[in-house]
Order: sequence, then C-alpha cells, then structure tokens
Amino acid sequence: MIQKGKVTAVLNGGRSVTITPYGGNTVTAPLTVPFFLIGALTVGTPVVFVYFNDNTGIVLSRMDGEGN
Repeated sequence: MIQKGKVTAVLNGGRSVTITPYGGNTVTAPLTVPFFLIGALTVGTPVVFVYFNDNTGIVLSRMDGEGN
C-alpha cells in the first residue's frame, strides 16, 4: 500500500530509512532508499513510500519532489 509519513532514522549510510506513517505511531522496518534519494533524506523529511505485508518496502519520493 502506498503511504506517506516522516523519516525517523537514516541507516546504512543513507541506503535505508525507517518511517512513521502519518496517523500512526508505529515505525516501519528499514526501507530501501533509491539511488536518487541517497543523501537527500534526513530525520523529519516527509516522504511517500510503499510498505508490503512481508515487512519490505521502498521510498518513492520526498513529498516536496526534491532529490539528488
């Protein structure tokens, strides 16, 4: 399901992040960050992401559309 939320931690040199979805207080498992967003995400950055039932996912975009 596509969701939006805020980055809560940047991990592995920026290659993965955890996110708290809006309207919830549960933090996701680490999600993959695509190459064009590595270095463009910090704690508190609003993002759009996909999170799957098997606890995997990927960040799709920053909410402001910025990137590297």
